[in-house]
Amino acid sequence: MNKNIEQLLIKIELKGDVIGVLPIYNYNYNLINKSLNKGGNIYLPTEIFLTEELFKLKKDTKISKDILEKLRKVFTSEDSLKKLYEENSDKMQGETNKLLENNLNFIINLFFKKGEDFYLKGNKFIINSKKNLTDKNLGKLFKKNQYLNSKLCSPDKINASKCNFDNLENELIDSYMKKEIKFIKKIDPSLSDEEVNKKAYKEAIDKYKKGNQEEQIKNFANTIIEKEDVKNDLKKAGIKYIYKKDKGIILDINNTLREEIIVELDLTYSKNVAARRKFYIERGNCKSKKNYIKQLWKKLTQKNRSVSSNEELKKWKYEKTSNGYDLLLIKNKD
Repeated sequence: MNKNIEQLLIKIELKGDVIGVLPIYNYNYNLINKSLNKGGNIYLPTEIFLTEELFKLKKDTKISKDILEKLRKVFTSEDSLKKLYEENSDKMQGETNKLLENNLNFIINLFFKKGEDFYLKGNKFIINSKKNLTDKNLGKLFKKNQYLNSKLCSPDKINASKCNFDNLENELIDSYMKKEIKFIKKIDPSLSDEEVNKKAYKEAIDKYKKGNQEEQIKNFANTIIEKEDVKNDLKKAGIKYIYKKDKGIILDINNTLREEIIVELDLTYSKNVAARRKFYIERGNCKSKKNYIKQLWKKLTQKNRSVSSNEELKKWKYEKTSNGYDLLLIKNKD
């Protein structure tokens, strides 16, 4: 863990040809369409003021694709940021709101460029515009040791409860008891429900106490983690739930996390964009040339949103389903 480097949890609010919320942005997954297993987290340096000059770039000048990629790699690697600190030790300063605000803006401008590709579930969109919606508090630091909330840890199985040690233990014993109830009813159907429940509870407690209790809880917890994994939004940030002895199921956090960093993206579905036609200025007199240029200007300044007449413009919705987030075709645009 590095005290002067924070991992950013960037939430994307989607508009344009796709609506919804992407809870965690991942550079590799959403910008270059690679596997989630290859990193892609974005890190914020908190003790050095980020400027173009720091990277020996001229202010407000367009940078090449190669340099842009190299710059982005600096902020997707903690080791690269450590090196940046080492090479600019004379420029280091204490953390302030002004520095954090500047650095957040620098990173958002670096990673979200107009005209670049943006991927959702492997489908390519084009960034039309971006807007930083992060509040004046610059998000907030993520609370550590957050428990998994799950219906599988709840007595009523309707409302989600914390998967702490006590709830895990109770639900494990309850799972044993349910199996015993079925067995007892099968071998002795003459027993009343009260007698069955009493006997089943005793058998369940005995089974739990006779075995390795810690191992039983751990195995039960890991089964819950596996079932809930698809719902874990933080996977894109490389954060998983783990079972911790005597505590329960908690997030495995190794970095300082800053959440509620919100960016709005207006996106166009790539297949909704047709290639622009080439136009040529025809010969003629001054009046005809003038009229032609007027018509040409109108065509060139039209929003490039058309597709061929036999195709339909598509509109999508990115939303959470029982199997995690999915990209759904919601309607065709007129």
